[in-house]
Amino acid sequence: MPHSAEGRFARRANPWGGELHLGDLGLPDLQRPFVWKNSKVRDLFDSVYRGYPIGSYLLWRTGSLNSKSHQIGVEKKEHSEPNLLIIDGQQRLTALYSVFRDKFVKDELYQDRKIVISFNPVTEEFKVADASTERNLEFINNISDLFTKSSTRIFINNYLSELNTHKELLKQKREEIIKKISNKDNLNQAEIVIIIDKIKSKSVISEEDNIIIEKIGNEEEIETLSENQYSLIEQALKKEDIFDDDLISNRIEKLYNLKNYPFNALEIVPDINEEQVAEIFTRINSKGTVLKQADFILTLLSVFWEEGRKQIDAFCKSCLVQPDKKEKESPFNYIIEAMPNDIIRTIAGIGFNRGKMKDVYAILTGRDFLTKRVSKEL
Repeated sequence: MPHSAEGRFARRANPWGGELHLGDLGLPDLQRPFVWKNSKVRDLFDSVYRGYPIGSYLLWRTGSLNSKSHQIGVEKKEHSEPNLLIIDGQQRLTALYSVFRDKFVKDELYQDRKIVISFNPVTEEFKVADASTERNLEFINNISDLFTKSSTRIFINNYLSELNTHKELLKQKREEIIKKISNKDNLNQAEIVIIIDKIKSKSVISEEDNIIIEKIGNEEEIETLSENQYSLIEQALKKEDIFDDDLISNRIEKLYNLKNYPFNALEIVPDINEEQVAEIFTRINSKGTVLKQADFILTLLSVFWEEGRKQIDAFCKSCLVQPDKKEKESPFNYIIEAMPNDIIRTIAGIGFNRGKMKDVYAILTGRDFLTKRVSKEL
């Protein structure tokens, strides 16, 4: 097993910037794929925007070209071989890279994935982009559009122009809704959304407001609204939207400047080998958000059986693709989409008559799963 790497760290400034884009900063093969859901990316941007700490990164300066590594993203980089690798912080940096640069990334199913995050400068709310953010012109539906523009001033001016047009159209629509409410006419889903959004935009939401939102969100309960509740809805709809152009501009500028956020990182100095890096990775990731046992096993395979790790990944990738009719053999079938942990469990079951991942990890690290002692023979 690796020896202690104590005292082998150097503090380093922001790893973000051109390094990821050029291909100088990449991933060791011991890292798992990008597995974050878009909601986690949304929360990350919300935290950075509000100045909350998001933790440090741990990087490894290899000192030379390293074959056991790969790039972040799916596009070809200017530098084909990274010389600085991410040991801890992959999910965060991959998410930031994808959104800042408007790039696809490979997910755990080996698919090219685009992350689209929305931001409302009026309310300072981040959301995963969907039909509602696309429809509501208060939202910048894809914040990557802002980060990739050469002129933020033109972007802001266009946004404010569309927002004011949206304000006038919305005002007309609310007047139509007030008439329908007065006549007790049925409301469609889009009109219900407008009412709920308007009530939620109030600086203080009362208990009565929450009752109205709950009732109007359930179409079957709309008829149970009292006259007083109808009156409160009309008052909310009649209240004019007031947008502070300067404040909104400042918020969009603040969002754009996240590209310059000072991310802190520790760098492992070059005089350390892959076994030690694998040990550091395993120890770090056994704390906090615990990874699955299969992730640790794949880490060991990347260091000690690189070809096997590549074969497992290639097999699992093929499982997701329906082959051409001319092909006689293929891992693809209609019953199961095999993942690396399935393959590991199968191999261990055949080779060691053991199906528990903790036993497999114990064997690969030289620890007898019965005696709990490390054996050099194993």
